[in-house]
Amino acid sequence: TTQGWSPDNATCDLIIAEHLNHCGLFDVAEVFAEESGCAGDPTMRAACAELHAILQAIARKELEPALLWVRRHSMEPSLNPTQRARVLELLFQLHKLAVANLLDKGDKAGVLRYLRENLGELRVETHPGNLSDVKRLTCAVLWAGRLAASPYSDLLDPELWERA
Repeated sequence: TTQGWSPDNATCDLIIAEHLNHCGLFDVAEVFAEESGCAGDPTMRAACAELHAILQAIARKELEPALLWVRRHSMEPSLNPTQRARVLELLFQLHKLAVANLLDKGDKAGVLRYLRENLGELRVETHPGNLSDVKRLTCAVLWAGRLAASPYSDLLDPELWERA
């Protein structure tokens, strides 16, 4: 045991069940909880399931579930200013990915419509640092459909999707 901490079996079982939920192993977590007799938090399980569904959607380059989640959580009163800034930065990065996705498909009209509809949410007024990114996204419209061979090819970097 660690000095000053002696966990009981119930605590260890709960930690294991929550870890399995965090890993997206919901069926395994459920069986483990039943067999060990620990009662996990159903709210935690539901939140983990929602986040895993969002991650799977992002892997398919479907951003709407993530955008909805971020919008829903961005104005929670419990967020401190640092947390709120991180949530808004995530929102901006998701919008950036959505625009890059439209650009890659060659949808110039869709990009311009998307920027027009979401520019307020991109927080250019309150986060002037985003202005240069918005300008780049707008200029990249000229390369729609051939973004990979453009000065804006970095917008297609798979790492951007992983970081989201």
